[in-house]
Amino acid sequence: MGRTNRASGPCRLWLLRSPHPATKHAPAHVGTTTILDGVPKGERDNSLFLYACSLRDKGLDRDEAEILVQHAASNCKPPFDETEAGRKVTSAWSYEERKTLELEQARQEGEEIDGATLLDAIEGFISRFVTFPSEHEVVAVALWVAHTHAIDAADQSPYLAITSPEKQSGKSRLLDALELLSARPWSVISPSEAVLFRKIDLHSPTLLLDEVDAIFGKRAEQTEGLRAMLNASNRRGKPIPRCVGPKHELKDFEIFGAKALAGIGRLPDTVGDRSIPVRMQRRKKGESVARFRRREVEPEASELHVLLEAWAVARVDELRAARPDLPEALNDRAQDSWEPLLAIADAAGGPWPKRARGAAVQLHNEANDDDESLGVLLLTHIREAFEWNQATGQFQHDRLHTSELLKRLIDNDEGPWAQWWAQDVKSDETKGPAAKLARLLRPFKIKSKKLKINSTALQGFERESFTEAWERYLPSGGSEPRNPAGQGPVTRIPEEKPQEPLTPSDQEGSDVPTPNTEPGDDGVAADGEPEQDFASSSPIDACGCGKCVECWVNGHDPEG
Repeated sequence: MGRTNRASGPCRLWLLRSPHPATKHAPAHVGTTTILDGVPKGERDNSLFLYACSLRDKGLDRDEAEILVQHAASNCKPPFDETEAGRKVTSAWSYEERKTLELEQARQEGEEIDGATLLDAIEGFISRFVTFPSEHEVVAVALWVAHTHAIDAADQSPYLAITSPEKQSGKSRLLDALELLSARPWSVISPSEAVLFRKIDLHSPTLLLDEVDAIFGKRAEQTEGLRAMLNASNRRGKPIPRCVGPKHELKDFEIFGAKALAGIGRLPDTVGDRSIPVRMQRRKKGESVARFRRREVEPEASELHVLLEAWAVARVDELRAARPDLPEALNDRAQDSWEPLLAIADAAGGPWPKRARGAAVQLHNEANDDDESLGVLLLTHIREAFEWNQATGQFQHDRLHTSELLKRLIDNDEGPWAQWWAQDVKSDETKGPAAKLARLLRPFKIKSKKLKINSTALQGFERESFTEAWERYLPSGGSEPRNPAGQGPVTRIPEEKPQEPLTPSDQEGSDVPTPNTEPGDDGVAADGEPEQDFASSSPIDACGCGKCVECWVNGHDPEG
């Protein structure tokens, strides 16, 4: 019977009885159970080849694999010729040998490629067809393109979040360029959840997903599964389980991979935190770009694609072992996102390590400025209300009555406070606004207290009560601001008189009545509504109208 009778050791016949999942070479419908149950005519040839590949990848030697494949061939309907089945095993082993030789040749070629020059060429190619607000965006894009070719070296892959405030800002054109340069690109709009996880599991593509604003829209309940999948697919080793086939066999689908998401407006915080932000803007009249004609630019892009692939293959082990220095200015999530890109920049050398870190800090600083939550925005404006003077390096106030703080907030044009509270505050009806302010500050463990300022005892806030929250949640801190020369903490000028002990008569002068409340709760009933976490709230997360106080502060959706 040829090779099947040449025993090289006991055959692992338990494999015939123990189903195991299909490998990366086999599609979802070709598994051991399917093979042993019998494959119909028309599917036998390819199925047996993929089965041989799966046995090879599991570490079986060639003789053992041939016994199993021929046994499977006999179960086919009608049975498959044993000699042909042996050829499938030969093809599987030859395919692996050819692939190994090609990989080694690519490594040798890749060693000779200068990474910095290659990244310069990628940057130049993209910049010809797309305008960016600054050089930082195109630096991030070029590194991300290289990352798609070196994805095997990464355990985490940041999303490339390509957003703009309006249409016609270059997002789709950037995706066109990425399609020519990225590894295994798959450009798609509005795929179903089932299509997406099957495609990623089968081919491990670089996903280029346009018009994600439709997926993440306010009323996109029908895409909830797709949104959940995107939230979890940036880390390796987090598959999603699904039942497949007529027998409802359980299969884990691997959804990890490089993904670029383009759309109008902001991405949800859960996705944005896992992303490299690339904010596009519409070109001005004086700005010009080259005409993008795919048939004309494809040869140049194809050459860059080949060079990128060879460079990445030669350095995959180096990149896997890399532990690049991460900018301390980035938060933990941003550091995780940038780590594989910074490893690529360090491996490329030249100016790229410095440029990459500069882009990381700048892009995420801008993201923090643009995407502040409601709680962080309030902390920022309260710090301004205490009048931190950048020029003098001094705070003007250490204590403020609640009524005075509310007046300063509604005078700030950058927040929603005037829209919410101006009418009540100007009418000296501060009870309602003070209660809402207390609810917003409660997650930060900040409460008001009776303060005697300039001989007037009213409910208010001490600056020191905000110190910890400023340090934790504001990018520039704020507990001890540095003076412009950087020579230690600044001094403060207390304009108020030293606080005097409160007398019983002082307790009656509060501008915020507090019946039925816990001490220092600014009129919020202790037995009222359950607390909500407003520190992480945002207009997008809270409500669709973005106007009413109840909608923003109490988490009530008037439309829902």
